[in-house]
Amino acid sequence: MMDVKFDTSKFEESLKKTEKEYVKKARERALTAAYGVHAEAVKSIQKTSTGKRQKRYRNGRSRVVVSSKPGEAPNIDSGALIRSMAVDFDNAITTAIVRVRIAYAIALEFGTKNMKARPFLGPAFKKYLKIIKNKKW
Repeated sequence: MMDVKFDTSKFEESLKKTEKEYVKKARERALTAAYGVHAEAVKSIQKTSTGKRQKRYRNGRSRVVVSSKPGEAPNIDSGALIRSMAVDFDNAITTAIVRVRIAYAIALEFGTKNMKARPFLGPAFKKYLKIIKNKKW
């Protein structure tokens, strides 16, 4: 009788090292993309659109604000929209997420029956997607 033994321990070590490197690169790329989308969204909000001038009242005081045109990113009013934006990372699934944690963000992005959309996140994603596709990693 003859036995042939194959030792795969070095192969398994190499595979684990490669997997760790792959996960690290995937994490870096996901975060790069998410921060890029976040930055594009913030930039679009900070770029003032010339829309309708309106009087707003807060704390008993009035002020004039300029609403963005439908189809354009919203203008800054209080800054709450930008402050509510953040990038999160889920290690379990190697996924980066751009979150907007303010209730009216959905109404701005998609519109309502009384207001046309003023999207900021979707266009930022589309713009940054072109950059990602052309990026040499």
